[in-house]
Amino acid sequence: MKTIRKRKRSRVLAFILASTLCFSTPFTADTHAEDLQQKQKDLESDLSDLNQDKAALGEELSAAAASLNSIVQEIASTRNDLDLAKAREVGQYEMMKKRIQYMYEAGAGNFFTMLLESKSMTELLNRADFISTVSEYDREMLERLQAIHKDIEAKEKKLLKEQTEMEKQQKNLEDSYAKLTSMIDSTSSELEKYKEQIAAAEAAKKAAEEAKKENDTSLGNGTSQDSETPSTPKPEEQKPENKPESKPDSKPEKPEKPETEQPQKPSDNTELATFAAILECEAIPSDYDALLAVATVIMNRKESPNYPNTITGVIYQSGQFSPTWTGKLDKVLQRGAKPLCYTVAQDAINGARHSAVKNCYSFRAASTGHEGIVIGDNVFF
Repeated sequence: MKTIRKRKRSRVLAFILASTLCFSTPFTADTHAEDLQQKQKDLESDLSDLNQDKAALGEELSAAAASLNSIVQEIASTRNDLDLAKAREVGQYEMMKKRIQYMYEAGAGNFFTMLLESKSMTELLNRADFISTVSEYDREMLERLQAIHKDIEAKEKKLLKEQTEMEKQQKNLEDSYAKLTSMIDSTSSELEKYKEQIAAAEAAKKAAEEAKKENDTSLGNGTSQDSETPSTPKPEEQKPENKPESKPDSKPEKPEKPETEQPQKPSDNTELATFAAILECEAIPSDYDALLAVATVIMNRKESPNYPNTITGVIYQSGQFSPTWTGKLDKVLQRGAKPLCYTVAQDAINGARHSAVKNCYSFRAASTGHEGIVIGDNVFF
């Protein structure tokens, strides 16, 4: 395998390990869909690289198998040649033995007789040369066949060594191919997990956006059902004996002031700013009368031993005013409450109360149908 492919595989293995660690920890609300999508793209890129490496490795494996098959065939052919050379060597050796045996059995006299019976010197020399040539031929053929035998044996040995090396190479390629296939399967599995996480995150995000939209719409209309005040029992002497179902004709103890006389809004989240902001959250859109009714309930709680003894303590008491945990109160504080809300908050701090709800400690959206004194969009009890 090439170095670059090994680096890619090492990088992918590290990424898969990191991904496994990530999936062992549940996704939190801070995890963004964009981050998950980026991780998905990274995994898809790595998966593409792995598939390319697998294809290249498959080609190498095919080439190695073809080479090994060629070597095996060549070894078979060489062995056939070796068997043939051995047979020829044995044959030549047998022929030479027969000639030597014949010469031995016939005796040296026959050769002298053959030479003496020559009619001329030329014939004599030819016969002597023939005998020498036959002997020389036998010796040369035997030596040649022995050399061929040795060459074929050396070739066979070399081919067997190449076969062993090629088999090892093929085994290594097969192991690498199996590991790469496993890595691809693992990466594909991690990719599917990320896709599921992305789908879940997008669904949760969409649901949260819809819930926030509905909540903002409900709070903007002053109809949040979560604005119901606590379940802390109130003194019986503070409960009104009669609960009219319609807005009373009584007017607040302090006359309404024109909006042009609003106090200056503070630059920080003081108690007055927090008071004005909660009034806007719970009674806007409304008028001075409805705002003062909400302010009166808050001041009634502040002055009661059953509730915190500060305005901010009453507002942020656990489970009481929903804008404190939905984020709406923080938004109003950041931009500042409406001038009319500051006016009503300051008047309530100065002692102004709505006479119709002076004994009320709770309120909720009038649309809930709860019995009580209806002022603006809220019902007080």
